[in-house]
Amino acid sequence: MGIGAFILSDASHNPRVTVEDEEILVPDQLQDALERKKDQRPGFLVLCAPSRACLSLGVGGAVASVMYQGETGEPPYLWALGPHQDWSHDVDFLMGGTPTPVPIARTIPFEHMVDIATSWMTSGHLPDDVTWDED
Repeated sequence: MGIGAFILSDASHNPRVTVEDEEILVPDQLQDALERKKDQRPGFLVLCAPSRACLSLGVGGAVASVMYQGETGEPPYLWALGPHQDWSHDVDFLMGGTPTPVPIARTIPFEHMVDIATSWMTSGHLPDDVTWDED
């Protein structure tokens, strides 16, 4: 996807807490970082490309979410849809220290989130085999 490193930021913490961003150069490095976060309190990690397009990755054990934000940062935002069409219940992921509800319909298995993120990192495109919901 172009020259340069991706930056992985932990967006789950309170903004007053300083957390080092991680430079990600290869997909295996990304997978390792996501695995380390998996067993912590559910929260968002933000993976940004050199182009400034970003994926917000909700990580919380076996449950995850993916939201794509284009290079401008403006809507539309695209959410990966999971196998459950439950829009009436939410899963909370921390964003800036605040629980942020994500409808269960926008959650996917952790392994699927890793596949989407590594595919996007290597190809520069969102996978075609994922159903995306516009927000």
